[in-house]
Amino acid sequence: MLASGTDIKETILRQYDEVISIFDNGGKLPASLRETVDKHHKRLVEKRKEFSEEFCQVVVSGDISAGKSSLLNFLIGRDVLPTSVRESRSVTCRLRYGTEKTAKLIDDSGNEIDDLKYDESNEALKRLKALLKGDEAVLGLSYIDIFLDKVSLQVNYAFN
Repeated sequence: MLASGTDIKETILRQYDEVISIFDNGGKLPASLRETVDKHHKRLVEKRKEFSEEFCQVVVSGDISAGKSSLLNFLIGRDVLPTSVRESRSVTCRLRYGTEKTAKLIDDSGNEIDDLKYDESNEALKRLKALLKGDEAVLGLSYIDIFLDKVSLQVNYAFN
């Protein structure tokens, strides 16, 4: 049986905790070592915190018309990403879990350019599809975060 992402993450966090406790219970060290050990201890605690707060991202890449978008559409149970038998240049997008159907356009600095609230039939959805197909360009656009209310997306995917 395969372990879930949550199980793996919990295992890694427990391992972080075990190593951190070794530092915490290290006893008296010579002053010449204490500074170095404290520096590494602090960095380990910071890395553990970062790891516990970050999402695991899976990147899907492949040859032109290899079925990347079709695979992701199948996995999420909805045709969100455009598919084509010809080469296309679409913007990178990240499929994420959210309680609202929204798409956030993010620039090269990580700032939000626009927030598209879409449903199955509005203008925001038409614009999102145009952006994904490469039919519309936005200056400085780095990627699009697409939030879907699909429970399976509580683990996030990245697509390029």
